Amino acid sequence: MAAPIRVLFRGGTVLTHDDDDHVIPIESDLLVEGKSIKEISPSIQLPTGSDVKVVDCKNKIVSPGFISTHQHLWQSLCKSLWSEFTILEYLCLGLFDNVHHQPNDIFWAELAGALEGIDAGTTTVMDHAHFHYSTEHSDAAIAALEATGLRAVFCFCPSSRLRKHDPLEVDGDIFCDWIMDKIQALAQNAPYGDGRIQIGFGLDEFRFDRATTVDVFKRIKSFGIKHVTTHYFRSPAGGRPTISFYFPLKV
Repeated sequence: MAAPIRVLFRGGTVLTHDDDDHVIPIESDLLVEGKSIKEISPSIQLPTGSDVKVVDCKNKIVSPGFISTHQHLWQSLCKSLWSEFTILEYLCLGLFDNVHHQPNDIFWAELAGALEGIDAGTTTVMDHAHFHYSTEHSDAAIAALEATGLRAVFCFCPSSRLRKHDPLEVDGDIFCDWIMDKIQALAQNAPYGDGRIQIGFGLDEFRFDRATTVDVFKRIKSFGIKHVTTHYFRSPAGGRPTISFYFPLKV
């Protein structure tokens, strides 16, 4: 087995945290060995001839990676497309843009979004993924995340799919068999990427009766999924008070 890669960050301002998560900056060295921080202390001494990459961090901040709690990495391909849209225009016109993306498009979109985050210091992301027109789309996204080194919770979000534009025809069967079977398969084969990528669940379309929604969440729980995400915003259009409607059911 090859020896773990070692990197010494020399002389930086290391942002440490106490038990109450207060940031305590200290002037220090930081030694990384493989996937772990091995030592944080001033003037770490290395044996002569050590196979260690040294990074000069004088006048630089050494920080833990940032965590993004909500992103749609696949939409890195869509920057500036909807910059002039209101939220209602986006929901009517922009949301179905995913119909134009093939699995290969999703791969490159996820890859670009993930690498962009890493470049900005984000090392962990919750990816709210709502583009599933086939099982191949899902596989392509996870393959991209595996390739980046990013730590992620890939939240599979079933959503309505566009059948055709003119006349507008939407497939609203978001809990169809192949969708639920794919979520189950992904969850039961997780984690991916050497343990970095977990499977979560996303849901935005709270338009079903209680029995249907409760059944879906029970199935998601039975798959071993622990992370669930959704969107929330107040709207002049009104709508069901989702939390009070579903939360008493303790799903």
